[in-house]
Amino acid sequence: MKKGAFRLLLRAGALLLGLAILVALLRRVGWTDLRRAIQAADPALLAVAFCFFIPQVAVMAWRWQLIGGTAQRLSFYESCRMVLAASALNVVLPSKLGDLCKGFMLGGEGGTDMARGLGLAALDKLLDVLGLAAVLVIAGTFAAKPEPWVFGFWAATSAGLFVLLYLLHRTRRIETTPRHKVLGALARGLNAAIEVRHHKAAWFGSLGLSLLLWVLHVGQIFIFYHGVGTQAPVTAIWSRVPIAIFVGLLPVTLAGIGTRDGALFLIMAPWDPRPVIAWLGLFCTLRYVVMALLGVPAIMSLGSVLTASLRAKDLPQPAVPDGGK
Repeated sequence: MKKGAFRLLLRAGALLLGLAILVALLRRVGWTDLRRAIQAADPALLAVAFCFFIPQVAVMAWRWQLIGGTAQRLSFYESCRMVLAASALNVVLPSKLGDLCKGFMLGGEGGTDMARGLGLAALDKLLDVLGLAAVLVIAGTFAAKPEPWVFGFWAATSAGLFVLLYLLHRTRRIETTPRHKVLGALARGLNAAIEVRHHKAAWFGSLGLSLLLWVLHVGQIFIFYHGVGTQAPVTAIWSRVPIAIFVGLLPVTLAGIGTRDGALFLIMAPWDPRPVIAWLGLFCTLRYVVMALLGVPAIMSLGSVLTASLRAKDLPQPAVPDGGK
């Protein structure tokens, strides 16, 4: 079996597994109860929650503009287009790996070495995860009497947060190895990520924007959750929803469908009935769908640019005249 067909089969299997888990959970809830729960929802709060997509895209584009701008000049429009295209790819790639494709887009549009572009995209992804971890730790600090397993998750997350930031800050430039293409590309990518810290505005700006971004993400879910009638305390929502998001990042199902919903059913059960939690999980999935739809035009426009760039790099270079000798 060819690699392309095998990968397609794996993605289809992940999608079917996620849908199977989701359908099983929704059947336990009951379709009638689901309909009643959404009919009783507050439409004003639901509308406000959907409006959060605008500042979220703006903050993601601003952060990528700061990070990618350390390698080449990048306008806010170009950054926004790359972010939206990556959001569309996140639906078909596990663990939001579509975000790494911004590195290819950066190299394709501006001529930046793709290895360096991937390194910057990996840094952007790392800061994204650290931003979510920071929200989890901050919310967990203010939670009243956290359960042992929740406290352990907070402790592990906060430790990982500080260790990663410390290593990235202390690591020095890595020497490239021209003889080995793979090692050389890896070194260039790591160096590009390490060098961002020397751009103070980009470094501290991207850290702050990562925290702001996940405040917007969890805030959007918080508002939607209240719209469908949650009874959970504020600190419980802010400290437990990020845990479900982390579970959804595991490369088990496509876009976290099913696994994230199952985690929400487990951790939010003490406060809310199943129909309300089910709508919360469906909204978390819908967030990926909305971002993917917004990213379709960006993928179409970037596709022609990347194809032309890659073809240009593969063209044979004309022979240099020898001056008539």
